[in-house]
Amino acid sequence: MSDTPQVPANLEAERWVLGGIMTAGLREKGLDRVAPILSAGDFYPFKHQTIYAAMLELARQGEDPDLITLVNQLRRGQQIEGVGGEKYVAGLVDGVPRVTGIEGWARIVRRHSLRRQVAAAAEGIALAAMMDDRDPEEVIEAGLGELVRLSKAATDRAFPDNADLVKRVIADAEARELEPDGILGWRSGIVGLDRALQGIQGGELGLVCGGRGEGKSAMVLQIAQNVVATAPGRVVYFTLEMKPEILTERRLSGEAGVSVRSLWKYRYSPDERAQRWARIAKAEPVIARPELVTCSSARTVGHMRARARQIQAEHGLSLVVVDYLQLVRPAQAKQRRNEEVAEVARDLKDLAMDLNVPVVAACQLNRGPASRKDGRPAMTDIADSDEPGKACDWAVLIHRLDLTQPTPERREEMKGQVDLIIGKHRNGWASDVRVRFLGAVTQYIDAPEVEITT
Repeated sequence: MSDTPQVPANLEAERWVLGGIMTAGLREKGLDRVAPILSAGDFYPFKHQTIYAAMLELARQGEDPDLITLVNQLRRGQQIEGVGGEKYVAGLVDGVPRVTGIEGWARIVRRHSLRRQVAAAAEGIALAAMMDDRDPEEVIEAGLGELVRLSKAATDRAFPDNADLVKRVIADAEARELEPDGILGWRSGIVGLDRALQGIQGGELGLVCGGRGEGKSAMVLQIAQNVVATAPGRVVYFTLEMKPEILTERRLSGEAGVSVRSLWKYRYSPDERAQRWARIAKAEPVIARPELVTCSSARTVGHMRARARQIQAEHGLSLVVVDYLQLVRPAQAKQRRNEEVAEVARDLKDLAMDLNVPVVAACQLNRGPASRKDGRPAMTDIADSDEPGKACDWAVLIHRLDLTQPTPERREEMKGQVDLIIGKHRNGWASDVRVRFLGAVTQYIDAPEVEITT
């Protein structure tokens, strides 16, 4: 017996699918039931690919792909001999079980097709890895991209059932009525923002946009912290700008209510020292919990997807945070910067949809607001590309009111006041939310009352 593995294929299932389509007729709509699942390339022998493609062409022309019309179509295309002749085509209908099982046979064909594609991708990765002129990271990146494509393709292609969709919508409406504030999804910890967004929902891409040093990282970190405290799964935080230690420092500062600067000081009075360390000791076990996973090594969406899938499979996943979007590398370098950012934005939206979790990304603004008298940012100010604004489901633009005042006195008066501008909300409406930014602990609050130890 040969130890060589055979090519994954189930020719019997393929024949049953093709024969079932021919015998189903207009009433049972065999091709209509199979087309959402299979493409011509999913069949293994070239002759089966050709026959199925001819069936799809007949359907496009509005004709029933029965035996007679199919043979005529193959003859017109001078393909009849290439598929084994009329005798082979007619033989496909022999021994076909009940057509009611045609979707099941199609899924068997689809699974074997995916196995062949995975095997081909693995072989391609192995061959590329053996080439001296290929950088290992480049090979890994290309391999991850191909595997991600196959992972997307592995999902069921069938259209969702309308009855199930209606049940889900009604269930959401009933659940919303049970919530005191009518909000579903995860909360940001900022009441006004949660009301405006109506919760952070699975499958959505949200952007937190700001200029340099305006607090976009602080906001996405605060969202991550709040989801960690309230959601059952884990939160993965991809930090491409800050070291994990700096990120943890900010988390500890916010949880303890002590300023980041005080963590650097080494001279305190005995009372100050005792108070400070008491707060830090209380915050430490909260920050040390494993629910928030910090990752600084994932530089592409492909790497992020692999890490997020692993966490989702092992622990459950509630939220993905990316800090920040313009620092994410595309799968392959492009000639134009705007094309790279556009690809990253679309891939992040795909990530949210594929994992059915929200993805919240910090996003850099250009210097457009500085050219306006009021300094108010707009969606057109997103740096490098307008695609993030198109791909996202909602976007928050940070407007630091104190930074745009004309006089020192006015800047001091407006210190810490921020407008969170909802520049886009696919499932709601645009609005402004006034909050305060506490720079000492890098947090946003709804109310001014907070006790901070400096």
